[in-house]
Amino acid sequence: LVLLAFVAFTWLGRTLADVLAPALFAMFLCYMTVPLVNAFSKIKVPRVLGYIFALLIFAGLGFGVGAMISGSVGQFQENFPAYEKNLKNVITALQDFAHTIRILPPEEKLTVNGVMDALPAGGIQGVISGGASYMFGSTSFILIALFFMIFMVAEGERFDRRVNAAYDKTAAERILSVTRQFNDSIQRYLVIKTAVSALTGVIAYIIFASFKLDFAGV
Repeated sequence: LVLLAFVAFTWLGRTLADVLAPALFAMFLCYMTVPLVNAFSKIKVPRVLGYIFALLIFAGLGFGVGAMISGSVGQFQENFPAYEKNLKNVITALQDFAHTIRILPPEEKLTVNGVMDALPAGGIQGVISGGASYMFGSTSFILIALFFMIFMVAEGERFDRRVNAAYDKTAAERILSVTRQFNDSIQRYLVIKTAVSALTGVIAYIIFASFKLDFAGV
C-alpha cells in the first residue's frame, strides 16, 4: 500500500505539475505579500491598495532581474570566444604544470578538447537562454499564479469571520490563535531568509565587482 501510494503521489505530482507549481508560487507570494500589506496598513493605506502596491513591487523586482539576465545572455554569447580561449589556456597551463612536477606522465595529455566538447558554446548559451525564458518569460505561469493568489488572499481576508461563524467563541479563538502562530512563523522565516539572502547577494556583488568579474550582478 505504501509503494502504491508513493507511485500514485509521484504520478499525480507530475501530472498536475502545471497546476501545483503556480499554486505553490502563489502561496509563497501570499506569505511575502501579507507583511508588506500589514506595513502599509499601519500608515493608513487601504488593504486593497496595499496588495496592489505589494504586487507592483514584486513585479518591478521580477522585471528588473529578468531584464538583467536577458541582457547578460546576449553579452555572454558575445564574450564566449574569449572565455573559450581562456579556458584552453588554463587547461594547457595546468597540463604543463602537471608534467613539470611529474604527476602526469609526459605522454599523457589533459583532454582539452574533451572539456570543450562538454561545454560547447551553443550548449551553454542554450541552457542559459532556456532557463531565463522559462523563469521570466512564462506568461501563463505568472497569470495562473496570480489567479490562485487572488483566491488565496480573498479567502485569507475572510478566514477569521468564517471561523467565528462556524465555531463557538472558545473553539474559534483556539483555531485562530494556532493559525496566526503558524502563519506568523512562516512569514517571519521567509522575510528573514529573504533579507539574509539579499544581504549575501549584495556582499557577493561587491566582492565580484571589486575583482572586476564579468556578470557580477547576475
